[in-house]
Amino acid sequence: MIPTLEELGIGFVPYSRWARVFSRARWMPKRPFDSSDFRSTLPRFTPEALKANQALIDLLGTIGKRKKATVAQIALAWLLAQKPWIVPHPGKPRS
Repeated sequence: MIPTLEELGIGFVPYSRWARVFSRARWMPKRPFDSSDFRSTLPRFTPEALKANQALIDLLGTIGKRKKATVAQIALAWLLAQKPWIVPHPGKPRS
């Protein structure tokens, strides 16, 4: 998709509520979703996927410590560094 967007001059706004996905990955494997929670049906929230994603979160955390930044800040910085026409929308954390 990215090469097509670039070829056509179309911007890309990746959207995902940080608080809903990666920032909560630390507790998700310990707290399976109830069957009424829509996330229980999504492949990215399987125990296997969460375990694989935790390795990425740990790496971002290591980089963040060196840069004095949060995991979210490092992830957003990476997206911003990819292409000038990629503008992430981090969403807003739940209160």
